[in-house]
Amino acid sequence: RDDLAILRLELGNTRDAAVDARAGLALARRMGDRLRMMASLLTLTRALGTSDPTRAGRLFGAVEAEQQRRPLWAWEELLGRRRIAELLEPDENGFASGRDEGRLLPLDEAVEEALAKS
Repeated sequence: RDDLAILRLELGNTRDAAVDARAGLALARRMGDRLRMMASLLTLTRALGTSDPTRAGRLFGAVEAEQQRRPLWAWEELLGRRRIAELLEPDENGFASGRDEGRLLPLDEAVEEALAKS
């Protein structure tokens, strides 16, 4: 589902991209697939980037902190494919403050938060 979500993002359909990213996240959690959970959270971060930047920042901060604790081999690819760098511009919308909060959030809690707020 994450690939479909990314395609929807590329087409500018952030609402449906968020739905697909959450569906992929739920599946990854059931499978215990850390890489896919992180990928889906990054996709959801991108989907929420303009509509809810503080929340997007929280999710990104949690994934970023998890990457620092237990690095993924595909980190740069995950970021690039989702165009996360565009969200890291100077903070005028709350993304950076959310990111700081999210760095304190364990990955499992970030997953729960992302799935709870549909």
